[in-house]
Amino acid sequence: MVTKNSNPNWAIIICTFGRRDRFFQCLTNLVWAVKKNGEPIQLIVMDNNPLKGLKKMVEIYLEESRLIRFRYIHDAISNQSELRNKSLKFILSSVNFLFFLDSDIYVAKLTILKINTYLKYNKEVKAVAPPLLSYVGGRQEIYRNKNKKNIQNGGDCFIMPDRSNYLISKKNGQLLQTNMLRGAFVVRKNILKRFFGKNPWHPVFKVWQNVPFFLTLKEKNVSFGYLLDDDIIALHDDRPHRDAIKSSMELWHSETIKSIILLFYRNELWKHKHQKNNGRFINVMKAVLSNHSTLAPNKNIYYSFQVAKILSKRDLIVKKLTRLSDEIEDAVFKTAIKLLLNCNQSEMRVVRSRDYERPV
Repeated sequence: MVTKNSNPNWAIIICTFGRRDRFFQCLTNLVWAVKKNGEPIQLIVMDNNPLKGLKKMVEIYLEESRLIRFRYIHDAISNQSELRNKSLKFILSSVNFLFFLDSDIYVAKLTILKINTYLKYNKEVKAVAPPLLSYVGGRQEIYRNKNKKNIQNGGDCFIMPDRSNYLISKKNGQLLQTNMLRGAFVVRKNILKRFFGKNPWHPVFKVWQNVPFFLTLKEKNVSFGYLLDDDIIALHDDRPHRDAIKSSMELWHSETIKSIILLFYRNELWKHKHQKNNGRFINVMKAVLSNHSTLAPNKNIYYSFQVAKILSKRDLIVKKLTRLSDEIEDAVFKTAIKLLLNCNQSEMRVVRSRDYERPV
C-alpha cells in the first residue's frame, strides 16, 4: 500500500511569492495530478508571505492525501531565487525529479503522470515542461480543450512556447527543444549537482531567474524542452490581482531592466563579435525594455550595453555607473542602476558565462 511514508521519487517545490489566494487553486490542481500519478511525492512549500498561518491551512487541506509528504518553510525576506536555492536542502534522498511550480500556475490532471512516464523512457532528456497558456478565467477544462488543437503549432493564448519558438526550435518526437522553460518545469535532480554550485539560481535575479539557469544548461548541451501532449497543458493565471508580481513587487519595472542588463553582462553582449550570434535575443530585449522604460529603443539598448560593460570592469564601477546614470533621463532605468550597485559583487561574478560564443 502506498502511504505518505513511502519513499517519493518526485519533489514539488512551490514558492508562494505572496500569492496566497492563487496558491490554493494551484494546490487543488496539484492534488488531482498527484492522485492520477498514483505515486508518493514530497511537497515543499516555501512561503514568503509576511504573515504566518499557511502551514496549518495546507496541513488541513492535505489531511486525507496519503500520497503527499508535506514540508513547510516560512521565509518572509528571501526572493524567488533564494527560496528555490534554500528548498534544495529539504529534498529527500529518494527523490530523482524536481518539479518547480509557480503558485499562480494550474496544471492539468495528467501532467505528472505523463511527464513521469516520458522521463523514465527518455533518460537523455534532463528537463521538461508542459506548454503554458495565458488563463483569464472560466472553467479550466473547457479552456484547455479549446486550445488543444494548437498544441503542435502554437496559438494566441500560448505564453511558452510561443509562435517563434515553434518556428525556430528543433522538434524531437514529443519534445520541442527551446532555449528556456518557464513557470512550471521538471528537472532531474542530478543535473543540479553536475552543472551548478550550491546556488543554481542566482540571488541577484529577483525576476527572470530561470533565464540564466536554462542558458547554462543550453551551454552545456543539455537536452530539455516543452512536452507537446494534449493532456499536460498548464494555465498561467493572468487575471489582474493585487498578488500578481506586477502589483506586489514595488520595483518590478526596474528589476526587469536590471535582469536584462545582467544577461548582457553575463554573455558580454556589448561586444560586436557576440552581438552577431545574438541578434534575435537582443531585438527581443529591446522590445521588452521599451515596456519598462520611457527611453527610445536604441537608447535603452545603448545604455544597457554600457552598464553591462562597466560591470565587467574591476575598478571605479561605482563612479562610472553614477556618472552614466546622470546622463539617463528615465527614473526607472536610474533605479535599475542603483539596484545593480547594491548587488553583492561576488554573486555578480558568478553570473558571468564561460561560453560567450554560443547564442543566447
